[in-house]
Amino acid sequence: MKKFLCSLLVLIFVMLPASAGMVLEGNVSYTEETAREEAFSGVEQKISMEQFKDKIQDKNYRENKDSFKSEKTFSDRIVQYFKIGAIKAYAVTYLEKPEFTYYYSTLINNLLFVDIGSEMEDFPYKILRYSYNGELLAVGFYVSEEERFLFDKNRKLLSHWIGKEGFNRKGKKIGEIEIISD
Repeated sequence: MKKFLCSLLVLIFVMLPASAGMVLEGNVSYTEETAREEAFSGVEQKISMEQFKDKIQDKNYRENKDSFKSEKTFSDRIVQYFKIGAIKAYAVTYLEKPEFTYYYSTLINNLLFVDIGSEMEDFPYKILRYSYNGELLAVGFYVSEEERFLFDKNRKLLSHWIGKEGFNRKGKKIGEIEIISD
């Protein structure tokens, strides 16, 4: 028995350095439920908007709002436009703090909501959307460049995107991303 234990200890000590250097690689797969669990882990339902008090109104409102018509670009920020029903809005991401994106209506100069991103270079990551008064609106969970989940504040799946196609909870296609090129 003593010989067996000694042999076992020697084997363990020989294997430790070899196993310490081993790295397992592979893709993590997420179901709707595991994505939901990860997406809402550590998320606050309400935050203080004090940190965004200088963004409640867009200091470059006229210039940002009108840049779409003139196709003007900026060296310090990215401005994107979109339409939600009859409402036209734009989003501003300042390059000095790209983890925040601010959304404004083109009709009035008031913050609608803000997106707060985590480490957006490594997957998976999440983007939290908070209203102008700091209440959680939605959570986006980005699994890879090709896959992401979007949940509302009540943890209900809004969409699951695979590549350029978005699907609802029942697997019905609800949208497609259109790439516009020159």
